[in-house]
Amino acid sequence: MLSRTALISLPLLLCVAACADVPAPPSPPPGVTIVDDFSYPDSQAAAEAWRAMSDQMAPAEVVDLEGRSALKLTCNFAGTTIPRGAWDKELSLDLSVASAFSFDVYAGNLQAVSNAHLYIRSGPGWYGCEWYPQAEGRWCHVRLRKSHFHVDRPGAGWARIDAIRFSPWALKREDATLYIANLAVESSAAPALILRQEYTDPAKSGDQANANRFTQTVADLLEDSGISLPVVNSPDLTAEILAAAEVVLMPYASGMEPETVQLLADFIDGGGKIIACFSAPGPIAERLGIATPTWRGAAFPGEFSAMHLVEGELPEVPRVLGQSSWGVLQVEPVADVGRVAAWWHSKDGERTDAPAIVISESGAYVSHVILDDDPAGKRALLKELIARHCPQVRGQAAEARVAALGTGLGAVDWEAASKLVRAQPAYSDRAAAALGKAHDLRTEALAVLEAGRHNEAFGLAEQADHQILRAFCLAQRSLWPEFRATWCHPVQGIAGQSWDETAALLKQSGIDHLLLNALHGASAGYESEVLPTDATLPAGSNAFARCIAACRKHDIKLHVWMTNYQTHGHAPAQFVEQLRAEGRLQVDVNGETSEQLCPSDDRNVALQRDAMVEAALIEGVAGVHFDYIRYPDERTCTCPTCRAKFEARIGREIGDWPGEVTQEAALREQWLQFRCDQITRLVREVSREVRRVAPNCLISAAVFSNYPQCRTGVGQDWKLWIDEGLLDFVCPMNYTGSDAEFASRVRSQLEIVAGKVPCYPGIGLLEHRSPADAVRQIEITRRLNTGGFVIWSVYPQYMATYPLLGLGVTAR
Repeated sequence: MLSRTALISLPLLLCVAACADVPAPPSPPPGVTIVDDFSYPDSQAAAEAWRAMSDQMAPAEVVDLEGRSALKLTCNFAGTTIPRGAWDKELSLDLSVASAFSFDVYAGNLQAVSNAHLYIRSGPGWYGCEWYPQAEGRWCHVRLRKSHFHVDRPGAGWARIDAIRFSPWALKREDATLYIANLAVESSAAPALILRQEYTDPAKSGDQANANRFTQTVADLLEDSGISLPVVNSPDLTAEILAAAEVVLMPYASGMEPETVQLLADFIDGGGKIIACFSAPGPIAERLGIATPTWRGAAFPGEFSAMHLVEGELPEVPRVLGQSSWGVLQVEPVADVGRVAAWWHSKDGERTDAPAIVISESGAYVSHVILDDDPAGKRALLKELIARHCPQVRGQAAEARVAALGTGLGAVDWEAASKLVRAQPAYSDRAAAALGKAHDLRTEALAVLEAGRHNEAFGLAEQADHQILRAFCLAQRSLWPEFRATWCHPVQGIAGQSWDETAALLKQSGIDHLLLNALHGASAGYESEVLPTDATLPAGSNAFARCIAACRKHDIKLHVWMTNYQTHGHAPAQFVEQLRAEGRLQVDVNGETSEQLCPSDDRNVALQRDAMVEAALIEGVAGVHFDYIRYPDERTCTCPTCRAKFEARIGREIGDWPGEVTQEAALREQWLQFRCDQITRLVREVSREVRRVAPNCLISAAVFSNYPQCRTGVGQDWKLWIDEGLLDFVCPMNYTGSDAEFASRVRSQLEIVAGKVPCYPGIGLLEHRSPADAVRQIEITRRLNTGGFVIWSVYPQYMATYPLLGLGVTAR
């Protein structure tokens, strides 16, 4: 075997020969700034520039592909124990106003790679974003929006980037190869920017998650409108950056630092405009014309179901915007400064006394965060709120929207999309008619755009895109029989829609199984003799009974889904405090108690078991479904019960707890096995009892996709559950927008299951930019003969997808 030094010194000619089947990479897209074109003189220079983080890792190489350079990264997982590859390049970049990273990748043997990350280092901290090639064996363009990067560890900000890391993670002990070209950064001289709040206090992790989530939602909605804006993190915000902007969007600003507040106040005083959502610090609220903001939770499910525009305000926005908010900030417009542009309405259409949107000369205020339900309406809202002060964005959005027509199908342009539709397996007169209508709408959009009628062109482009998507969906072939299911989180279902309406829509769309989250670790969504009633349900709620009746009426099998050991947000506060006082909650390595039940506590195991057995006996329930059947991470749980039980297992006391079991190799493997055994114990007990008292009830589990890593990370040994016959089917949560990653995960899972039970992959609509992505992944499950799939999920923002699937791929 060659040493690492020998590999570095391999002549470039060998690399060229080894890459003979890899075509030249594409040219970089226009308008980007190249960070690295990989034009190193030889592989030794490449390895020195992109340093492997372990001696076990193969060094980076440079390869010549038909006269163009690319970086070759060999993920040498075979014969090693490295959990991932990691190659770092040190550099110095100011990415304060960047909007995206991009690169091209050509991959081989992706089934060895679980997922990949691009990490950006800033001083002591890191930002990270997950990615995966869309396909294997061809060049794929990867574009990572800055809004999708999470704060892995707080650092010095995007203005002081000092390293970049490519990091693919191992799934199998096989080698994989990644060729990287055209590493670039996108920035734009936009009239507006999006401000993302960044928190340095670890105690603010919840706020950081919210800031990431809602910033990403706003940025994605605008991107889909053809408006690409830079995302600026709060530590990077300066007066100089603000001087170049006319509008600042604040998707989530809870706990904003005084210095940032002052910068923004000065910005408004100098003529700048703010669009703030939910939390607006006092000086900003005052300038936006709102007063006395107080939190107001929904008095009943669906109290805040839509924003209704006031007549004459924002005329280019749909008069009703759907949004299922769980609460709002009750505000009062300041006389002669702010005025109400929209009111919150309930699911029954009744107007509340809560303003939804207040506008003023200084900008606008939305009294809750922007959610991604009713995406077309939200795109129009955001575009027009900006355009009030920057009218040029209407033209920018229209031009970009028309230019992007058809790309939602995964095609490079309109002609390629049209050809793709005609090539689908069930292309027929109906699909041809929809495609023809799409062509006519596009032609009209081009003409209207040429005439300068930008909003009209944008609307026509939206219609054209819907029609070509409809044509694509009509051109799909159905398959029957197969297992078709969907998950649904709230037991109440979709706000503003009855369970009868939801069940009818699902059945018409070809869905036969509903996995309903009616149970949590310490609460039930119905009257239970085992658990208290879910605290989020109104008194006397009969939502669960209505769901059972609707499923029976429409011939949908109902499975009761339990989020095991979880209490947060659903269990009555008094019960949680009782559990805490009894020492039944999980504790992490730092001694912090969480609101999750400890799986090693016998009382908790009995509680989960008895609740699932009770559910299995309810008339009309076809199955019980495990979820969160794991620990949250490697750091939890180390409570006194875990310590006592583990010490009893090994036959001695542990002096350094929990350090000795979490850090020292001598006990680590025993500790990891102990954790797995605690989780498996509940699955065994539920399986035994359900099969004894309700033998026709199906037992299933939603599991992590990355076995065996999940066994170590969260104690979830789901292969053992299959081997022992504890489940009737398993649903790996393969939520990804990459078809290649999805297919790779499913192949790996089918090998693990080995035909012992059905493996119905989870398809995550949350990762999809278009329903066409779901169509392709359903087709992947069929090519791999899984026998079915489960879709995430019955949420308002995804409901329009189901009828589109029902046009073809899941048609009756």
